[in-house]
Amino acid sequence: MAVKLTRPKELRMATSSNSPEAVPPRTTGAAMGSDIDPPPSLPLRIFLICAFLITVAAYLAGRRSEATGQDEAGRIQNMKVRRLYENRQKYLAYTKAGFQEENEKHGDLGVSSFRKALVIQNTAEGHYNLGGALLQLSTFKQEMGDDQFAAQRGAALQQSYRADALKEFQAAVALDPKLRDAYTSWGQALMEEGKAEEAARVYGQAIGQNPDYSLTHYKLALALEAQKKNAEALEQFAQAARLGLDDADFRLRFGAALNEEGQFAEAETNLIRAAAMKADLPTLQFQLALAQQKQGKLTEAIAHYETVLARTPEEPDTLNNLALIYATATNAEVRSPKMAESLATRASTAAGDKNPRYLDTLARSYAAEGDFTQAALWEKKAMERAGELGDKGLEGETAARYALYQQHKTE
Repeated sequence: MAVKLTRPKELRMATSSNSPEAVPPRTTGAAMGSDIDPPPSLPLRIFLICAFLITVAAYLAGRRSEATGQDEAGRIQNMKVRRLYENRQKYLAYTKAGFQEENEKHGDLGVSSFRKALVIQNTAEGHYNLGGALLQLSTFKQEMGDDQFAAQRGAALQQSYRADALKEFQAAVALDPKLRDAYTSWGQALMEEGKAEEAARVYGQAIGQNPDYSLTHYKLALALEAQKKNAEALEQFAQAARLGLDDADFRLRFGAALNEEGQFAEAETNLIRAAAMKADLPTLQFQLALAQQKQGKLTEAIAHYETVLARTPEEPDTLNNLALIYATATNAEVRSPKMAESLATRASTAAGDKNPRYLDTLARSYAAEGDFTQAALWEKKAMERAGELGDKGLEGETAARYALYQQHKTE
């Protein structure tokens, strides 16, 4: 039996309503839009437009303000740069004027110019320049006439200049601890005042800042030598040489220091090097002769001593040393007692017969001739003078020779 299915009434209505005929026609255009996003009101539109315009105006105003600030900062910076440049030009102009015044021996004007330069720019070089000018001013000889009071005032003024110069060098290295020339001038000024210990401290500071500057080691060597610290001085001489210092004056002082310490072969090497650069220095010729004499190179030594005497005929140390060679040489070609006596007499006379070593050489010259009476006479004088001077070593040497000469014996 067939079954007939039927839908409920509600379902049939729903179905029929979903049929194409039941679907209402679509609306298009504005009608459709108005259903989704209704248009804003006029006041709202005005508000949004105003907000936009205000935002744009604020942005543009900010950009203009920023640009104005940058322009102002740039203007200020340009002014600073221009002022620095102008000050630098003034500083250089005053400095140049100071050097010109120094060259023309206008010390006061030179000092004034360097002081003006420092007012413009406070630099280490400026203090160094001023210190140099003050130091130079302190050495100028002022015509004071016979007025003792004026002379004393002049001496006090010069001392004041030197004191001020030292302060300027100190200020220079305080601003620039590596300004090596300031240390050199400072130390040299102290050395000229006889303050070798203070000078050594200054040079020590300089080496701490510039350990590879050879000139400072040389200057320190001289300061130590002045304090009789010969071993320490030799270390500084050697260091200066290792760092490349190689002028005639340095080699001469180094050689002389080596002679003083009995290092004659090394002394000769340095002195020969100095002679190759500046052979006409009498002191150099003397030191070279001494180094060669002590090594038994008598012919070479004689030649260098004679070179000294050609320049300074009555130089007593040279006369004495040359006399000693002629008196004591074992080489018959060199030995000349008569020449020794003549030279030794000249040396002793030049010293007023007060130098015990010259007196001893004269006695030995007489002994070389076989004149033991004169030899004993002069040796006794040498012994007594050595005792007066407190030279115990020489006093003992002369006493021993005096005893021999009394017995008509030579060494």
